[in-house]
Amino acid sequence: MKKKLLIIVLLIFQYSEILSQIITIDTAKFFIEYDYSYRINKGFDQYVNELISLYIGNNSSISQTSNAFKSNKILREASKNGLNLFNTKGRTMSKVHVYTVHKIHDSLFVDHTLPKIKFKTPSYNFEWEIKKDKKIILGYECVKAEGQYGNRKFIAWFSIEIPISDGPYVFNGLPGLILEIYDENNDHIFTAKRKEISNEEIVQSFGYFKYKKPGKWIQKEKEKYKNLINTGRISYFGHIQNIDNDSPERREELLIRASLTNSIEL
Repeated sequence: MKKKLLIIVLLIFQYSEILSQIITIDTAKFFIEYDYSYRINKGFDQYVNELISLYIGNNSSISQTSNAFKSNKILREASKNGLNLFNTKGRTMSKVHVYTVHKIHDSLFVDHTLPKIKFKTPSYNFEWEIKKDKKIILGYECVKAEGQYGNRKFIAWFSIEIPISDGPYVFNGLPGLILEIYDENNDHIFTAKRKEISNEEIVQSFGYFKYKKPGKWIQKEKEKYKNLINTGRISYFGHIQNIDNDSPERREELLIRASLTNSIEL
């Protein structure tokens, strides 16, 4: 009983720490929803689809899996109204992983929840090369561009009719909004589904733990998380808990989210 009480106190403390450092940094002008199709393992045709929300303000933007955005908004509203922060009934888990990317001036803040990967980096130089090819997406004329991210070559379609240098996930740096982007092997595909006016708050949580640069640390975190799951356990807000051995579907879902064998970062 004492142990359970201690865990509850620690969770409340951690939530309080997170919420106390959440601040509004901008107000969105536009909302773009993308379909993100992700190949789980190289060489196989098994894909998972996520919805990605991109909110663009005057000085920053936030790109999140839609479930992450909804969960964070529920958490903030619950905190403001003094409601139960731990009631997760009815919430939908992201199928692959939950991520948030803040683009603030010349910096990127990338936060993956499962596995726990956070890093801060200057805005990436994608070395874009603009081509002559054109096509229509959501009624906007788009121009083709090719660039590099990590070890992958990406093909982007952007529209100068929307003169905003932004896009889903970490992608930006073109003279128009990226409405579609995919790597040459079609492992990661982002396609815009709708664009709307928005006045949503753009918030960021600072100081939860230090951001680190990507590299070998990412691989180390993935392996650590995968090993935990393989032993029938999982780290949840820093506390090791058992996974229900009678739920193979749950185990498979967590393994998919943890393995990231075809991660966009690699």
